[in-house]
Amino acid sequence: MNSLFLLLSLALITSCGKSVQDEPEDEVQEEVVSDGTYSAVLFPMNAAVSNHVTGDVKVKKYGDDFRVEVSLKGSPGGIHKQYLQTGTSCQSIGSKIVPFDDDLSGQLRGYKFFPSGNYHYKRSTSYYLMLSDLHLPDDVSSAELVKLTDWDLPLEKRAVGIYAKTSSGDVLMACGVLTRISSGDNDSTWNEPRPSPRTPNDGRIEPRPRPRPNPRPEPPEPDVRPEPEERAPSTWWDRVRQGWRRWRDRVRGRVNP
Repeated sequence: MNSLFLLLSLALITSCGKSVQDEPEDEVQEEVVSDGTYSAVLFPMNAAVSNHVTGDVKVKKYGDDFRVEVSLKGSPGGIHKQYLQTGTSCQSIGSKIVPFDDDLSGQLRGYKFFPSGNYHYKRSTSYYLMLSDLHLPDDVSSAELVKLTDWDLPLEKRAVGIYAKTSSGDVLMACGVLTRISSGDNDSTWNEPRPSPRTPNDGRIEPRPRPRPNPRPEPPEPDVRPEPEERAPSTWWDRVRQGWRRWRDRVRGRVNP
């Protein structure tokens, strides 16, 4: 009797273990960023800093290619830090996650550089290199930057913040929200060569080559009129006038006597 009870218990335990092991595990659904061009229009957010600032942001992602372009006008001057934020609106802009600085591949690799004044910013990097840096431990990041909690970096409805440097610190000056406007397959600019991250395109005025002056035109040749030919005197009066002219020319030194 005891052996029968033992066999039944063993069979029940074995069947329960198989049922637990045979249950499929929940698959982790990873959100993948859609390739394409994302655009945002910048609006002023602080009238005390500038109420006339305008601009636009374009973020292009296709495969491993990640490009950012920012144009800003109406700036009050000074350095403007700019970030891709974690929030989905300018009212709840969230934390700073990707600085649009001199090097997009890492949060701190180009953090000492930001454009200033009115500028047209343009940088590019490897998307997966940037993504790997966003998953590093928080202790290597700046205090005002956060790390990525999800696997990927969704760009749709992502806020972009432009900051102005004031006596009280960096304050939000302009903001825009990214919206996907085209797919990467329809964007012809992917065939353009990727610019170097150190290209001097930071809004500073680059010296233009001076135009070469046109060669000085040669002075016109003097208008030399031929001397009138003397006709042979036909009358006594013509002979008198011709003699008078010769005497006058000798006096003035025009002809040798």
